[in-house]
Amino acid sequence: MLLMECLVYMALLVVVLGLAYAAYYRCADNSKRLNQNVDDIVRALQAGERWRDDIRAALAVTSAEDSLRLVQSNATVDYVFGQNAVWRRAGDGAPLARFLPAVKSSRMEKDQRRHVTAWRWVVELNSREKSPRFRPLFTFEAAPGGGGTK
Repeated sequence: MLLMECLVYMALLVVVLGLAYAAYYRCADNSKRLNQNVDDIVRALQAGERWRDDIRAALAVTSAEDSLRLVQSNATVDYVFGQNAVWRRAGDGAPLARFLPAVKSSRMEKDQRRHVTAWRWVVELNSREKSPRFRPLFTFEAAPGGGGTK
């Protein structure tokens, strides 16, 4: 009789440990994805703040389909979308540097308002999940500090 009880307890222990390990690995996987999402959000917000600083310092802004040129008092800054990334060039002779990687879409467009011309950047990051619950979509707005835009 004791041998049967021992086998039943061992079977129950195996079931309980199996469920505990499954729950642990599911939590660890969710935690890893959450940290990756937080990193993506922080990276996008830092890029957006840098873009807003550049817009505020601009004296003139010109745009093309996938690019934006900001003429500032001391330099020219270019933003270009391509190859699933947003690229930035600070200065005419400088090479393009990857500014924001893993970008699904990016639009920098003029937002004409009553007394000021603002600029809006709508950027959507690539999702790491196959079927994401939320789209990683960000919108940043800024107005040039120099007053005029082209």
